Amino acid sequence: MFLSLIAAALITLPLQNDDTPVVQPDAANDVAALGAALAGAKTYTFEATLRDDSPRGGRRGAALEPLEVVGRVDRESAVALQTSAITAWRRGEDFVHSTGDGTWTPFAPPAPGASDAPAGGRRQGGRGAQGGRGEQGGRGEQGGRGDRDARTRDRTLQTLATMPLPHDAFAAIGAHLSDVVRTTNDDGTEHYTATLAPEIALLFAGPRRGNRAWTDTTATGQLALATDAQGQLASVTITSTTRGSFEEREFERAMTSAFTFRDIGSTTVTLDDDVRAALDAAANPAPAPFTLPDGMSDL
Repeated sequence: MFLSLIAAALITLPLQNDDTPVVQPDAANDVAALGAALAGAKTYTFEATLRDDSPRGGRRGAALEPLEVVGRVDRESAVALQTSAITAWRRGEDFVHSTGDGTWTPFAPPAPGASDAPAGGRRQGGRGAQGGRGEQGGRGEQGGRGDRDARTRDRTLQTLATMPLPHDAFAAIGAHLSDVVRTTNDDGTEHYTATLAPEIALLFAGPRRGNRAWTDTTATGQLALATDAQGQLASVTITSTTRGSFEEREFERAMTSAFTFRDIGSTTVTLDDDVRAALDAAANPAPAPFTLPDGMSDL
């Protein structure tokens, strides 16, 4: 009888070793609690690597370079975002950026249906009035590398202005997971993997070219999450694949978004007066000055 009880107990215990993950019913609850803890933190710092894994970067030419972003979040103030070339701030839907010259410029993602050619991009440096390239028929100041640099800059700005912030994206993530697997490591850290619901995978599909409408869209995704030895959220990696069509053409977009977290609850974010003023101006833009139509003069 005693041996039978031991055998029954062993059968009900999950088998685990260094290489074998264990599926446990409460694993999704653990992920939900970690997401809620981040959403409830007033401040935190994240480092993100955003990589377009689509064939040829999802557009003509070579694959796009991964975008490295450092974010410092104060949910009661603003979000500071830093790349190798751009410093930006987000406050709600307001977004301003600087390239280091001390001025702050608002940026709004293109309206639906707008061209994806940035200002000063291919349309200004394309075939000119003389039938060649550029205004004078050769490669103008805005052509060639200038086009590519402008497109890269605008794509980066669009990404920074629209990327889902972790505390928003992960706040209720537990309700959007399936097949959750938890592995506990010897050092006390834990690792979770799961399948993402389409609505979460689509959040991480990356910026749309010119904010154009996608149709017949399907999205799939996988999540990999790790905690530190104290049980705090340490990292999240999301891989998503989106298929659909725009302008009657089919497309496939594959993205990897990898986040690491630190200083949860202890990050300091200082919003300087000039940045605050720029964000206020972005929230309440001045009306465009009135000008008389051509052919009319002041009376």
